[in-house]
Amino acid sequence: MTITTAPLVEITQRGDIAWITLARSPRANALVPDLLDAVSAALDTATSSGARAVVLTGKGQVFSAGGDVREFRERIGRPAELHVYSARLVGLLNEVILKLHTLPVPTVCGMNGALTGGSLGLALACDVRVLHEQAWIQPYYAQMGFAPDGGWTALLPAFVAAADARSWIARDEKRNAGRLARMGLGEGPVSDAHFHDRVQDEAERLAHHDAATLITARRLLGPPDLAHRLEAEREAFLDLVQRSDTHQRMISFVDG
Repeated sequence: MTITTAPLVEITQRGDIAWITLARSPRANALVPDLLDAVSAALDTATSSGARAVVLTGKGQVFSAGGDVREFRERIGRPAELHVYSARLVGLLNEVILKLHTLPVPTVCGMNGALTGGSLGLALACDVRVLHEQAWIQPYYAQMGFAPDGGWTALLPAFVAAADARSWIARDEKRNAGRLARMGLGEGPVSDAHFHDRVQDEAERLAHHDAATLITARRLLGPPDLAHRLEAEREAFLDLVQRSDTHQRMISFVDG
């Protein structure tokens, strides 16, 4: 059953489970302020509707391509506008990550495909991640000249060794679903034919457990200074996004 459909986010109900789907598929579900606002509102709608668990996934073959580089590129040459846009985007991303981290019901990320850049935080903030067989993650920061955001330094070291996180960003490696599963970043890989049912099953399992236990575990496992560390990422992003080297990399990426 569809609860509501917005231009950038779809919310559907499957039993006690609310599915929130990033629906900016013509742009690979890339993050822009309106999309993040819509995700935040969808999370509020899902919890107020009585859902006992929430699934976050993407429409099409991509979970999310991270920040929309085209939007940054269009603001090159207008430093004040670029600063305001970047501050708003990363700030909203941090708000959604923190909302997921404190949501009063369990969350499952259905990683339906590729994930790059700051969208990592949307996945890591969920309690469980299910990996489609075609899912993969790549930072892309070293190619673009951006500072890591979306929890690459604030959240990822809670899942993998800090040295591995550092190496991953520096090498800009593309890691497929099998390797991600071995790293402990998700369950899978799951075939296309069984993916949605597996995600639903995981959400239903969590929905039947005591939510207070899960919420308490989230808080105790931390990181306790997550908001502060996400803000440090935002400030670093604002520093690097104004560099001429970063501008040239964005131009090359967008204009070919």
